[in-house]
Amino acid sequence: MFSQRVGRTVYMTSNSHRTREQLYEIFKPFGEIRGLHISPVSDKSSHSQYFVEFYESGIMQSALSATCEGITLHALSAVPHLVDNFRAAAAPDLPRKPSRDVLHSVRYSPYKADSSVRSKRSTRDRRSLEPPHTLLKPIHPATSTSSERPSVPRSVSTLHNQPSILQDDDKENAASLQRPGKTSVVPLTMGYSEQGPTYPQPTPGDGAPSGELTILPSAFTPFHPLVQNGCVHLSFHGGSLPIVLDNLDDSPEDIITVLRAAACNPLERAKWMIVGAHYRSKGNVVAALAVMSAMVEVMLDAGMEDSDMKPALLLLSSCHLDIAKRLRIQAGSETAESRIHFEEACAGLRRVYGTFVSPPDITSEYTHQPRRSTTAWPGSQPSDAEAICNESSATTPKASANSAKLPDCIPRYSEMKILEREVQCLRDRQASHADSLSRARMAKHKLEDDLNAERRLRRRLERHLDKAEKDVAGAQETERHALEQSRADAETRRRAEEDAERMRQEVVDIRATLEPKVAQYAECEGKFRDFFGKMGIAFLKAARGEFGEVVFGRS
Repeated sequence: MFSQRVGRTVYMTSNSHRTREQLYEIFKPFGEIRGLHISPVSDKSSHSQYFVEFYESGIMQSALSATCEGITLHALSAVPHLVDNFRAAAAPDLPRKPSRDVLHSVRYSPYKADSSVRSKRSTRDRRSLEPPHTLLKPIHPATSTSSERPSVPRSVSTLHNQPSILQDDDKENAASLQRPGKTSVVPLTMGYSEQGPTYPQPTPGDGAPSGELTILPSAFTPFHPLVQNGCVHLSFHGGSLPIVLDNLDDSPEDIITVLRAAACNPLERAKWMIVGAHYRSKGNVVAALAVMSAMVEVMLDAGMEDSDMKPALLLLSSCHLDIAKRLRIQAGSETAESRIHFEEACAGLRRVYGTFVSPPDITSEYTHQPRRSTTAWPGSQPSDAEAICNESSATTPKASANSAKLPDCIPRYSEMKILEREVQCLRDRQASHADSLSRARMAKHKLEDDLNAERRLRRRLERHLDKAEKDVAGAQETERHALEQSRADAETRRRAEEDAERMRQEVVDIRATLEPKVAQYAECEGKFRDFFGKMGIAFLKAARGEFGEVVFGRS
């Protein structure tokens, strides 16, 4: 589950730039790393952010104790606000693929069984258990018999033989190489990573035609990986053109031009996938989207169909989905651009898996005879399918004879079992419908109760709203009266200030008028004071009897 993945993931921030290889070297001593994902939303304070996912939670706990300069580690469960970023950056939690040894042993285990047991099986069962390349016709069908097994070395296998040397991850592309009418002998240089199983070499006495090629112990070509030391080799004008993946630019225009010129053949589509997957592993989803879109365009022009490019379409859809998630996380909600990328992702998935159509109602009757279905190999005619059916039915002649004698109105035992399964399926469907109906009724009652509670709550809120509106109206009226009173006070103050200014001006005018009179009064007062002083002196002299001096003014 996703919660378990969160529990074994470490959130890492680094102040300095480090490559993915350096980060793997840091965490490799603690245990196996499931994935190293780049955070879609980067923080401006740090140079890079990663989510390091381990296979076990115990490894995560020990990895938290790692000490390295410039690196900060936190358990993802301790920072829940980053879980959505991890969900957008991490790949879906798919089951782990079995190892190549397990697949190899399961696929070719029938050849280790007892020969006496294998001889009792029908021809059709034996063919279904053989390796893929033994199910195909030999190079010279005119000289081969039904008991002979074609033996063609991998180095000169035809396009019909090519699915036998593909890896397990590319099985969906194998269908494109088995289409009829497109057979050509093409030398191949790709094989298994380990030496494939060896089969018994037919001897000349077994009746093998001399014109066929025989399987030698060294007939399987050793595996040459498409990526060697981070380098992809393209065939261009008879030479090898090395492309170093780590030196690719962030802009994919140049590598797309090179791939259009050197990898336009459908057999070179793996090179496109490697480049697109490299861009996606680096976190450059936009470049991966451009590479995969160009690949689909080139391969469609080369004559391939959608069913032949399922891995490419799936990678293209995942790129659209990653971009849509990043846009939605950055915007905080759904946007028109993210919606377009989501629709493109859904369209790619429909091109791979088809459109879901609800199954029609089953209307079976006992008198209905089901049509016999036969499986024909690609390129085979209806006569070949009939021959296979006749060959498989020849092992049980008594059962076929008895079934042929039964009247048409009575169904056979197999048809009865089919009808019983259909009836049981209908009963199970009816029971599931009844359970769904009861759950729907319970949900309806619950919704009705919730609706009544919502109504009561709405009425109470409406009453509160009416009261609040009345309070607001009263407050507005009070505010209006206060504003009017303040206007009246302001007008009264203005008038008082005007009266004070007028009286102040009058005082100034009166003071200017009285100043000359005050000066004149002071001058008269001085004269009167001198006069009265002289009169006093005269009266004193008169009192002394000094009248002459008073009269003549002598002192």
